[in-house]
Amino acid sequence: MNKMKNGSIALSDLNKLDIRVGTIIEVRSFPEAKTNKFQVFVNFGGNIGVLRSSTSQPLIEKRESLIGQQVMAIVNLLEENDSECFILGSSATESKPPILIQPQHYIKNGLKVC
Repeated sequence: MNKMKNGSIALSDLNKLDIRVGTIIEVRSFPEAKTNKFQVFVNFGGNIGVLRSSTSQPLIEKRESLIGQQVMAIVNLLEENDSECFILGSSATESKPPILIQPQHYIKNGLKVC
């Protein structure tokens, strides 16, 4: 039984999200932003190419160590807050930086997460 009533969505809404695997190719400071933001560039290959994601979250890893790592991201969101995609992550507690959600094994860039 689903105990979560407020904020629940239909499966058909979930199917609207286009979640793909991509590889981080660059992480840079974003001095134009009013807050301490970073821009993360992810290569999704094929027809999608490289998309930008912005975050003001502290990163659990050094920026340089993120390059080459695969991530999962929503690639069909309207561009808002200087982001073209939304990288998925999680945190054990709200006070800790997010941990990126990543595939266990290499997956070709651009493949859809189902």
